[in-house]
Amino acid sequence: MGKLQKLISHFFMKYLAVPKLPAITEGKKTIACIGDSITFGAGVRGKRELTWEYHLEKLLGKEHQVLNYGISGRTLLSEGDYPYTEEKQYEHSRKARASIARWNLKEAGCGNRLTTGKPL
Repeated sequence: MGKLQKLISHFFMKYLAVPKLPAITEGKKTIACIGDSITFGAGVRGKRELTWEYHLEKLLGKEHQVLNYGISGRTLLSEGDYPYTEEKQYEHSRKARASIARWNLKEAGCGNRLTTGKPL
C-alpha cells in the first residue's frame, strides 16, 4: 500500500468511521454494546433497524435501552492500530452506567502484534 493510500485509510478510520454517540435515557435498564465493526453494524449505516442491537432492544421491551458503541477497526490492544480505549465511545459507554456491558473486539487493528503488543 502506497503512502497516499495509507494516509487516506488512516483518515477514514480515525475520523469518518467513528459514529455519533448514542443518547442515554435515564430510568431505563441499560445494555452497552462495545465493540468493532460487527457491533457497529458495518454495511447498514443509517439503517439502525438492521442492527442486532436494535432487535435486542425490541425483544427486551420499552424498559430497556441497548446502546451501540461499536466502531469499525478498533482493538483492545493498547498498542494496536486503533485502540478502542482511546475513543470517545469508550468514555461515553462508561458514563452510561450499564447493567450489562457486551464486548466484541477481535484482532482487528492489531497488525502483526501478539497479545504482548510486541511486533512479530
